[in-house]
Amino acid sequence: MNVRGSLAIGVVIFAGLVSNTALSQAQRWILPVPDGGDIEPSPPSVHGYLVAAAKQSVKVKRDSRDASVGTTVNVQLTSKTKFFTAYGGYYTPDELRSGQYVWVWYVTANPAEAGTPPRAAVVMLWSKDESDKPSPKVRWSFDAHKQESRLSERVWQYPKTLLFPQHNPIRRRHARKRRATVGRV
Repeated sequence: MNVRGSLAIGVVIFAGLVSNTALSQAQRWILPVPDGGDIEPSPPSVHGYLVAAAKQSVKVKRDSRDASVGTTVNVQLTSKTKFFTAYGGYYTPDELRSGQYVWVWYVTANPAEAGTPPRAAVVMLWSKDESDKPSPKVRWSFDAHKQESRLSERVWQYPKTLLFPQHNPIRRRHARKRRATVGRV
């Protein structure tokens, strides 16, 4: 093989590495996990109050700061859909009732690719009690995250660790327990 051939192969390999790096830094679809985690989840696909709940689907009345407030969305529940509360406890789809507040993440970031009706990957319930309503700050906490992610990355923040949990008010209450277990309260 001559010098030009090896140079061409080197350029192709370099271009492949650069494109893979760009793809890895692209927006990822991160689903939430029970009891939080080190990685902050993507904003939910839809959140709001349950209007109706069946074994294989739920109807959610949107609650958001954008123009889609008040519209209802049918969401399909599958055998792979994860169900847990904002506090980390698991529940079954039979415990879903009209009037409860939920955050729903579709199986993909693009709602058009999630199916018709869209399939849910995660349904996070605020509380099993229908009368227990989250404050507007908590309801829109993921919307605030969406707006923060659009802001410049030049703003300095505390490191995102167990000792310094960030903006998510749902998991913030558990931070004190975590700090107590490591002896730093």
